[in-house]
Amino acid sequence: MTAALSSSETWHLTDADVKYGAVPLFHFSGMLGLLVSPMQAGATGVLDRRFSASQFWDRVRAHGATTVTLVGAMIMMVWNLPR
Repeated sequence: MTAALSSSETWHLTDADVKYGAVPLFHFSGMLGLLVSPMQAGATGVLDRRFSASQFWDRVRAHGATTVTLVGAMIMMVWNLPR
């Protein structure tokens, strides 16, 4: 819970935020970043079934996400999408 509090404060999460991701819950980023930290802040965490770089921004918009969780190669896949 201390890590969740620290993370939600670092990310400035509030109850108005929606945090979106498609990361496994066995991964630290999934459990802490997508579920526990938003829950601690009263925010909403959206866990998608699978990651798709081509659908990423559409999914973010569809859920009204204000912040996202990405790990490893996902970051570069999204970064390299055509603008």
